[in-house]
Amino acid sequence: MPTGLGRWLPMTAVLVLALGPALAGADEAPPTFCHLAGSTDPGTALQAEVQIGQEAIDGTLVRAGNDRPLALAGTVLAGGPVELYVRGDFDQLVGTIRGTLRQEGPSGAWVVTGEWRDGDGLNPRPLALSEVARYVTLRAGQGDDLDVFCRYPFLLGTSPAIAEVNRRVRDEAMAWLQQAMSAGPWGASAPRAVRYEDTLVDDSHRLVSRLVRVVTASGTAPPGVTYRSENLEVVSGRVAPLRLGELFRAGSPYRQTLATRALEELRRVVAPDRVRGALARLREDDLKNFTVSPAALQLVIPAARAGTLGPDDVLVSVPLGSVAGLLDPHGPLGPGLPH
Repeated sequence: MPTGLGRWLPMTAVLVLALGPALAGADEAPPTFCHLAGSTDPGTALQAEVQIGQEAIDGTLVRAGNDRPLALAGTVLAGGPVELYVRGDFDQLVGTIRGTLRQEGPSGAWVVTGEWRDGDGLNPRPLALSEVARYVTLRAGQGDDLDVFCRYPFLLGTSPAIAEVNRRVRDEAMAWLQQAMSAGPWGASAPRAVRYEDTLVDDSHRLVSRLVRVVTASGTAPPGVTYRSENLEVVSGRVAPLRLGELFRAGSPYRQTLATRALEELRRVVAPDRVRGALARLREDDLKNFTVSPAALQLVIPAARAGTLGPDDVLVSVPLGSVAGLLDPHGPLGPGLPH
């Protein structure tokens, strides 16, 4: 760890590193918070953020063809059966997953194999999900004046590309943590709680997409929320930043189409009269902060542009299906494109 972290030692500090202990025989084993990736036949991409406890799994599932994340919850026994229910809006049952949960390899990566059925119990097809990242959680504090929470993903694997991604993610989190801890002196007017939540949105064969959410709270004032993203492409074992245009066919009108779709969604999630008064159209700069999942492109619209009353940035999602004709079939999304 950087030497600057030594200043935490006199304070109240807790480090929680979820290493995926086997659930069987571990009476008080902490839950594992992790990211799973996989698919159902014939090639429907899946990504899931889940917490695996001793008898239950809960989290969210993103599936190509669904515009928004779905709730995922159910029962589990390590090395034994798993039964999960996937629900959408208004608690509607979208699908069920039945199979087994086990750990594989030196890292003890969680693997779910089994069968997916649609919400009506029909259309069974094979399903496989494997753990691709495990979350590291750091907490530190200074009496009653400060509570700092930091969480970031650690990708599983030994390739140089994975090592490079892990280095970038860890270094960014550690830099934020040092800044949060050294921004004192802490007092009544200083932030009482700050959170750094780095979430893996997509981890496919060529793409790593992350969204960092920073929450700052002080006293009784509403907390402020800001976002930033990073998208990386892995080509020939090398990691390089991914630009939005690289997802689309050369010469396609993706900027105009995305701006139109995002503005429609922004008017849906923010009061239309406030949006109308704030902007007539989204600029190219408004499309730079994005993430991509099997289901959608997610754009971060700054509060000053979104027309919101508070200080928070706004997330808007554009379903990939709505821009499928513009996406490059040979680009980073590759076989994960919606059909």
